[in-house]
Order: sequence, then C-alpha cells, then structure tokens
Amino acid sequence: EDNNTSSTEYDNSQYPNFSVIFGSRDFKLTNPNLKGIKVEGVFSFIVIDLRDAQITNDIVLDISNIFSGVDIYVPSDVNVETLSGTPILGGLSYRENKNIAGAPKIKVKYTSIFGGIDIK
Repeated sequence: EDNNTSSTEYDNSQYPNFSVIFGSRDFKLTNPNLKGIKVEGVFSFIVIDLRDAQITNDIVLDISNIFSGVDIYVPSDVNVETLSGTPILGGLSYRENKNIAGAPKIKVKYTSIFGGIDIK
C-alpha cells in the first residue's frame, strides 16, 4: 500500500464534500441517507466508494477536477445519468446502465480540465 494514500470512512453526512490538492485519497461511504456528494481535485487522485452506501433515492454528484483523476464505484442496482458536463481536454466515462425500472439514479454534474472521471 502506498504510504501517501489514506482511507477514511464516513457514515453520518447526507452531503459530504471532499477536496484534495496535490494528493491521493480514498473515501468509503456507508451512509444510508446519502443525498449528494461534492468532489474537488487539483493535481490529485480521488477514489469514492459508494458500493456499501444504501442509495434509495436519486443523488447528485458534483465533481470538479483539474489535472486530476476521480474514480467512483457505485452499487450495481442504480442507474447513472449525466445532468451537465464541461470537459476541457478531460472527460467522464461511466458503466453501461442496466436500465432498472424504478431504480435510484446517480445524477452527475461535472467540470473536468485535463482530468478524467470514471464511474464504475
């Protein structure tokens, strides 16, 4: 394991906000009442793990990154939708939706400048 990477578990915030500058961080969320997440990265690499979060309603991911990578792991029983995006020599990719009727959506708003966002 890389000594410069730390892992933090959050379980009590409906709207967590993660900012990383010149670093690498892993965040694992287990919150059953998650409503939205804000992620900001500058010259960094961020991993957000939502696979153990109990997402029962639509949530919004608001992601901004500059010269950064963001990996987000989502539960298999949700759909992913892009609300808005501004890629400037960067971009967003996400897994193919299973189009599960009535499943909650993870709605993504993003700005990516010389960076990448991957939702897995």
